[in-house]
Amino acid sequence: MSGGAAVLLPRLRELVLSRSVIQEGELERVVAGNPRLRTVVLVMNCGVPERVRLRSGSLWCVVFWQSVVEELAVVSAPLLERIILQTSALPCGIGREGSRMRIKITAASALRALGYLNPNHHQLQIGDTVIKVGKQVVPDAVVPSVKVLALSVQFGVRSEASRAVFRFLECFPNIETLHVLVVEWRCTYNGGNTDTIGTLDVECVKESITKVVIHGFRWENCEIEFLKAILEGGKVLQKIYIIQAKNISVSEGDINGSMSLLASQSKGVALMILAGQNGIWTYEMASDLSRNDPFDFLG
Repeated sequence: MSGGAAVLLPRLRELVLSRSVIQEGELERVVAGNPRLRTVVLVMNCGVPERVRLRSGSLWCVVFWQSVVEELAVVSAPLLERIILQTSALPCGIGREGSRMRIKITAASALRALGYLNPNHHQLQIGDTVIKVGKQVVPDAVVPSVKVLALSVQFGVRSEASRAVFRFLECFPNIETLHVLVVEWRCTYNGGNTDTIGTLDVECVKESITKVVIHGFRWENCEIEFLKAILEGGKVLQKIYIIQAKNISVSEGDINGSMSLLASQSKGVALMILAGQNGIWTYEMASDLSRNDPFDFLG
């Protein structure tokens, strides 16, 4: 594509760009200039465009599927319901070493589902506020419309990234379903080189989260500590789904012991163990607006 004119496709409802080369301004004009466009999907796009700016009165869903950019900015998208990020690092050499993809949410009053946010790889900005560890979240730096949040977390490492999870949770006070994808990391919980979670004194944990789904569970002590913190802090929590990682080397006795420990603190919360999934989540499922929860591949 080239030139400054908008590409007008009056019947266009879904745009999927796979391994494409499109410049920032060209994509912005396509998104803004097509009044029926509801879904934009970038599949295996690597650094081009460098920035994606969303201005659209019709867009409902944007998906980054194994795609990375320097910045995603939701400038004006009053109907946008979901932002799906199925990616991790910045593998294409874009940006400086160690940089993170910036997620800027300025105007998205209908945003309902967001994730997987990874504090190692994403920098979150709400309005004019960059969310940082050690910096209190201001009242304006929240997105109250989000009901489903998905996080990708590396437990058991004493790092800024792991503590950033709490800052992320503070930005979404009305979450009802929390998905947590465990990033593999062998940890030894000895109080010295891992994070002690404690009680999650966060508004959404205490007042709104009813369902937690933890994906890729390996029965590490640091993961169990996280679930204990959720159970201790959650006042309205109803269900926890534990989806085990495939090929885990944990004895049935150890699993039963951990479940007994969690059950003793569950206060009536249903705890369910499920076998590991086989990678059935696809961008078609994630962008299917008939699915209430884009991260739910339990059924």
